[in-house]
Amino acid sequence: MKERIKSGLTLGVYALLSVALIGVTNQLTSGYIKEQADRKLTAELSAMLPGVAFNNNIAGTCRLVKDSRLGDDAFHELYTAKKDDKVTGFIFHYYTHKGYSGDIELLTGTDRDGTVRRVQVLKHQETPGLGDQVEESKSDWLKSFKDKNLGNAVFKVRKDGGDFDSFTGATITPRAITEAVGGLLEFEKDLAAPGGLGKFETPCGGRK
Repeated sequence: MKERIKSGLTLGVYALLSVALIGVTNQLTSGYIKEQADRKLTAELSAMLPGVAFNNNIAGTCRLVKDSRLGDDAFHELYTAKKDDKVTGFIFHYYTHKGYSGDIELLTGTDRDGTVRRVQVLKHQETPGLGDQVEESKSDWLKSFKDKNLGNAVFKVRKDGGDFDSFTGATITPRAITEAVGGLLEFEKDLAAPGGLGKFETPCGGRK
């Protein structure tokens, strides 16, 4: 009987030590894991801002923004690039619901003055051979947005009186993206104004 009690106590002690060890390990590694994840995300996001200088952890700046000019009334992710605490650029993660076959998920980087640095399509359901030319691997069409802003371009396809080409046999997809980027720039203009960024204080997932 005493041996059984002794064995039980021994197993209980080992179990408690194991739980404690796991807890300590998690505490010691969670900060490192988050830091590595932020570094990876910052590297991916910085690719959206070619030519824009920054020295902050862009991943840690994520906040939620809501404005109809971003395509709907939902919340979208905004990341802010800074150089010595001065804003140098923005990266927006948003959608247009006007694609031919459904929603088109977009990532767009702009500098502080509202000039597009890069537009990337993250996900779409557009028609293969037609609308899928929005993929960087299929065509250079997305590059036509680089260095464009509200002052030097009209964000509509040429068929609608704008400055952007559509695809042969497919107008709806490029129209949707072009107008989405234009709407974003209208919003960014207010965002970049004095006090504009301060209106949005909701961090993504609790991050600040």
